[in-house]
Amino acid sequence: MNKEVESKSKIVNANFFKKNGSKIITFMFVLLILVYAMNMAFKRAAFVDFYAVDGDFQNYDAWRRILHGFVPFRDFSVYLGLGHLYIGALFTLIFGGTFASSLFVGVFLTITLTASIIFVIVKLITKNTNVSLLASTLFVVGYEVYPGVIDYLTKKIFSVSTNYITPGPSARILRGSCVILYFLIVFLIIKKLYFKSFLKFSICTSLFNGFLILFSNDTGISSFVASSLCFLILLIKKYKYDWKKI
Repeated sequence: MNKEVESKSKIVNANFFKKNGSKIITFMFVLLILVYAMNMAFKRAAFVDFYAVDGDFQNYDAWRRILHGFVPFRDFSVYLGLGHLYIGALFTLIFGGTFASSLFVGVFLTITLTASIIFVIVKLITKNTNVSLLASTLFVVGYEVYPGVIDYLTKKIFSVSTNYITPGPSARILRGSCVILYFLIVFLIIKKLYFKSFLKFSICTSLFNGFLILFSNDTGISSFVASSLCFLILLIKKYKYDWKKI
């Protein structure tokens, strides 16, 4: 009797992991990324210090103005785009609205968005979610545990130093997140329109492409150009070089 119960229990467990194994792995990878990102962010915010010439106060100055009711372009100038302005202000508000909160938010968003960028790149190449999450997780964990190794690898593979993975005076990762936003919106939301109405899909995609410029200035423009080229390739593929249909 006990053997039968044990056998059934094993079958149930096997079926459970067969159905939910991928979700569990995804959850564990995401959780690990968030834990390490929060750890790095807490370490940065533990000592509320900054240099007047770096990006810490520049970021907080814009975010605190939004939190105090200032209107961009009327009460103060905006040079990093509306994405940096409102996303940073929102998260700073959530975590307390203080300068220390802004330090935490700057690092936390930078790390999580870097992981997201890696995920999207690997996902587009491999089309495998777990492999993409693994790559993102290894990068984040490695960046915290073995920063020298990760810096060496990124320089060799991508010719980019991990010194750029900081909030800095230009919040480059946060501004660059418009690329991630583009893929999320187009592939998770607008993509559904592609099979229903290509005209609506085209209009929504074009409007969102234009929004990228508002999200971030230079990064938004480059994302706009890249996404427009992707859309052009899609048109060519769809209509098979029949330019009259386009």
